[in-house]
Amino acid sequence: AASASAAAQAGSPSTGGPGSRTPETGREAASGQDRSADSAAEPAASSSAADSAAAPVGSELGATVPAAASRPGLETAATAPAPDAAPVGSEPAAASAAQPATGRLAILRSAADRLHEAAGLLEPLPAFDSALRAMREREDSLRGGRFTLALFGAFSAGKSSFANALLGDSFLPVSPHPTTASISRIMAPERAEDHGRALVVMKTEEELMGDLADACELLGLHDPALGRWRAEVRALTPDKIHPSGRAHYSFLRAAAAGYDRVEPLLGTEMSVGPEEFRQYAADESRACFVKRIDVYIDSEWTRQGIVLVDTPGADSVHARHTGVTFDYMKNADALVFVTYYNHAFSRADRQFLAQLGRVKGSDTVDKTFFVVNAADLADSAEECEGVTGHLEERLRGEGILRPRIYPVSSIQALDAKRAGRTVSAARAEAAFSGRSDTSFDRFAHFERDLMHFAAEELAGLAAAAADREIAAAQARLTRWLEEAAQGEQERRGRLERLERASARAKTMIEEAGTADKMPELTREIRELLFHVRQRIEFRFGDWFAESFNPALLHTGVGDLKSSFLACGRELSRMIAREAENELLATGLRIERAGQRMLSEALGDTRERLAALGAPFDSLQYGDGGPWETPEISEVQLGGALDWSSLWPLFKNPKAFFEQRGRDVVKEAALATFREALQHITDARLPEFESFYGRQLAGKLEAEASELRRRAEEAAQGVTISLSGRPDTERWQEIRQRLQEVLKSAPQV
Repeated sequence: AASASAAAQAGSPSTGGPGSRTPETGREAASGQDRSADSAAEPAASSSAADSAAAPVGSELGATVPAAASRPGLETAATAPAPDAAPVGSEPAAASAAQPATGRLAILRSAADRLHEAAGLLEPLPAFDSALRAMREREDSLRGGRFTLALFGAFSAGKSSFANALLGDSFLPVSPHPTTASISRIMAPERAEDHGRALVVMKTEEELMGDLADACELLGLHDPALGRWRAEVRALTPDKIHPSGRAHYSFLRAAAAGYDRVEPLLGTEMSVGPEEFRQYAADESRACFVKRIDVYIDSEWTRQGIVLVDTPGADSVHARHTGVTFDYMKNADALVFVTYYNHAFSRADRQFLAQLGRVKGSDTVDKTFFVVNAADLADSAEECEGVTGHLEERLRGEGILRPRIYPVSSIQALDAKRAGRTVSAARAEAAFSGRSDTSFDRFAHFERDLMHFAAEELAGLAAAAADREIAAAQARLTRWLEEAAQGEQERRGRLERLERASARAKTMIEEAGTADKMPELTREIRELLFHVRQRIEFRFGDWFAESFNPALLHTGVGDLKSSFLACGRELSRMIAREAENELLATGLRIERAGQRMLSEALGDTRERLAALGAPFDSLQYGDGGPWETPEISEVQLGGALDWSSLWPLFKNPKAFFEQRGRDVVKEAALATFREALQHITDARLPEFESFYGRQLAGKLEAEASELRRRAEEAAQGVTISLSGRPDTERWQEIRQRLQEVLKSAPQV
């Protein structure tokens, strides 16, 4: 899988440099996606499946299945904690290799079994090497398939509570400090005794210093590399902190408090028990040094190969989380955005949803779910509908036109599962006993719809693609039999025509593989980067007004200059984050443009080959496989503008807000940022050209090479059927057995 090299990334792509960031979610391996037949028609998402379309998780999910095995690209090498695990919460259900797989894993493994059987039937035949290679690659992918469910939302939205409700017990602490949020991945253990244990991956010294530098810059402190940061943090008091910097201040205080104790552990990985895990997840002075935690939980969800990822909040103080969030948006199999009942969207929420709107345009299927948590706070179904309606309106404003929204009560869902009841049964019991009616809680609907999505929209597609490969092989055998049934004279003439067509096909494919798409790609990249600058400049006025507002700059503020400078630093940070988001999304747009160019080149070649007739009219084509994502270095705008140089333009709050003072400062700041953004995009242009140009040329060459092999094998097969005494009886038998394999496929 494309993500296999990312295991060492340990949950966070490095920042800086024009190299490649390969996401850790590994959805290609989970889907059975490869370069073989019909892959262009398949979604890039990974494939998974569910027990049945209507079966929610919990006691309604189905029979127990074996704990899922680890897969490179999703876990680090240290996926198996020490055997002295103590269970957390409920005891894990029994899991053994003797138990049959059910649900989504059963669908994936059934498809893999069919491919295995078909490959065994075809192996003795000549001219099937490419088809066999594709079948075996897809089989391996299907057997190791996982489904990554990424949870997003602000710190206070209740993502951990929601994850606990899905898992059926309080496995995750529900109140870690927002500034210390790290990535938590919840997955099945390999052994029953590992249930409840965790792998804690600590930040490296370099990563920690980067996080400290970001926070210190926003608060106007010196570079932490100078070694004075702890003394400077101790000298600060909350009343001196601008509202936009309070989360950063909390992070610095926690880091200062725990540094001496944790410093020897930086850059290490630790396998820990449940209690120690909770300390590293919730103790602020430890959690701020944690990069990622992998938690091993045996539950109905994880036994289905589903990995839950509790991402950093949309309001994370760490700039490096921008890239991490984007990777999960792009590569996770399903996304869940969690918001708290009746909470207003923060600026971080709006930035996240804007980025989500950009990413969603590249998805073949809609993989996003929106959850309104704590819906039990609603007094009535009408009130709840009003809240969800308002959310839908806000989402439409961000370009998310048909959102799936679910009001839920994570607390009630968790209580029901702990009591061994389904959410639906618990609600019915409450209604029967006269307790509060929460019929508008759609937690059970969410579980049902998510598993339906995993089964029918993803795993079903992967299984169907596997069956199409088998059917394509069957069709080839049919063609061989038809060719062999011709008379001797017809066969000789056919061989002569086939030889001429093969030569022409080889020339066509070579031309496709050497096509120069670079000029077209460069034009596309230049235009996309131009629009990045235009969009940021268009929104600059709103961001300026949000940063410099009367609530922060008024005569009651003790030190107006400090407040003015803090507003400026926050605006610089906001624009830097937005520029980084835009560059990440631009990379995605370049991928789409490159994929379109690749498809056009291959499509043109396909039409020309089809005009040659059989067997070149039925060749199988790939789509080039997944694209790598470049590392977008953290955008630094803190030094682009010295806000103290604009302080003389600020006379007083009245002149600033009621006269033209704010406009004067805004125009001066915009001129500086415009120049800085021009420099950033100019620097990115050659990096994008080189990074995506190499990929496009490589994919075109690789696809042409694969197409040439398939064309040669197709011609070889027809030649065999036209020459000598072909073994038609054996071909008929294999064709019939392939039909039986296809008929054995369960209906999804």
